[in-house]
Amino acid sequence: LDLPAPFVPIGSEDRPRWLGVSFGLTQELLRFWARHNFVPAVLSPHENPQTGEFSLVMVRALESNEEYPLAHFFNAIGTSFRKRFIRRLTAVGYSERAALPSSLALDLLKAAWPRVGDICQGKPDFDADDLIRLGHLAGSQDPMHDMAHASDLLQTLAQNYFSCGLLSLRLQRQEEELLLLCGLLGRSSAEAATTLGLGRANLAALGLKKVALEVSKHVGLHLGKEFALTFKSPLATETDKREQRHWLPPLAQAARSLGKYPFRCEWKYPVKPEVGELTVRTISPTKKAVDFGENSTLECYHLWQTEEFALNPATDIDRDVLISLVRKPPADDDVKVEVIVRHVSLTASAALFGAREGDFPESSEVFPGIWRCWLPALEDLTQAGKFLSLPLFGPTINAAIPRLVLTAAWKFPAPAVDGSRVSREKGLLRLTKMNFIKGDGSHPSDRYICQLRILHKVSEVQGQVVEANEAREATFRMEVRLKQNRPDA
Repeated sequence: LDLPAPFVPIGSEDRPRWLGVSFGLTQELLRFWARHNFVPAVLSPHENPQTGEFSLVMVRALESNEEYPLAHFFNAIGTSFRKRFIRRLTAVGYSERAALPSSLALDLLKAAWPRVGDICQGKPDFDADDLIRLGHLAGSQDPMHDMAHASDLLQTLAQNYFSCGLLSLRLQRQEEELLLLCGLLGRSSAEAATTLGLGRANLAALGLKKVALEVSKHVGLHLGKEFALTFKSPLATETDKREQRHWLPPLAQAARSLGKYPFRCEWKYPVKPEVGELTVRTISPTKKAVDFGENSTLECYHLWQTEEFALNPATDIDRDVLISLVRKPPADDDVKVEVIVRHVSLTASAALFGAREGDFPESSEVFPGIWRCWLPALEDLTQAGKFLSLPLFGPTINAAIPRLVLTAAWKFPAPAVDGSRVSREKGLLRLTKMNFIKGDGSHPSDRYICQLRILHKVSEVQGQVVEANEAREATFRMEVRLKQNRPDA
């Protein structure tokens, strides 16, 4: 026979533009071909009866240019494989009949992830209820109990993560396998702990809690931070600065306006370990509407302390709040106090997303809403006390805005109590005759919870202003250290 030589030079006109390989799936072979940039394309539905292995086809583009844009096409092949494989893993009964080990399934998914430089269009797909439950799970005090009731949420987290909806977030190997076992394969914490050799189920539950915390940080939850844009009012003068401060809604919330000034907000986490980047772009419709000048800043406040107590609208409430300070004495405007009033039927996690929109009609007897406002600067609250009537942001009642009325007094340092020493690290905020009233001055008949959130400013950045025609746009970019809670940390 006249057989060709094993290796024959290929002319440029006959050069192949892609390669494919098919083999019996093992972890070693999969990792070998994945290291050489081959992408999984097809996985057989059943094991080969002779070898007991699944068959896998992987492909790779050899060249890519404008005429043959194969790189994007093969990236789409990997995306399609990921989607089909995730559906297959979550199919009812798959975890019982599949002979594919979880570690091998994880390697398959990671082999189909976009390579560095590839364009990935994935975005987080969480609704408001998912985000509230995610925040609760990330702060859980009893992960074993909560994980047992969160199987559907774990499946949503796993589908978002493995379909590249969380983009830059990369978990550790053991956390990824935990998420695959409990999220896609429907295993319990005890079964996942046995598979991974963790020994105890509570270790698997704690690992899943860490996953929930990392995902919540990625989407802008559980940061322990609040952000405010400060800029000059068009009525500002040399003697009256009239600065305007607009607090950004939670970063996980899809809000796109601050009053009459539209803005875009982008949060990236992580950009470094425990560091995220916040970019805010805001536009003034006309140059005269607002002064985005040198004094325009994006401020970051750390949630330092919370106080919560019952608020009965039928009775005035008196409350003394000791506030620990990160600076002694506190610098002007460095300490802010947010007040959140919510119906007893609503959880604290729901307050993350502000009040629901709409109006409670006159026929309603129960107002299950969430409202919020900010106290004036502590320096403006004299020791003698200052009467305040603060409009509450949230749903209206009978088409009127409800209000929080109280008398507030700030004393620094906090006075000694029962012979104790005067503390130079604490101040006393005294709230008296506090009540929640409807717009017409009457009291709701239900009970409410009042939460005080004490925030300290830890950093600020100035904006870069760009003028285009009659509009003025400012861009603020800030690195946010999530562990930071002191200005000098």
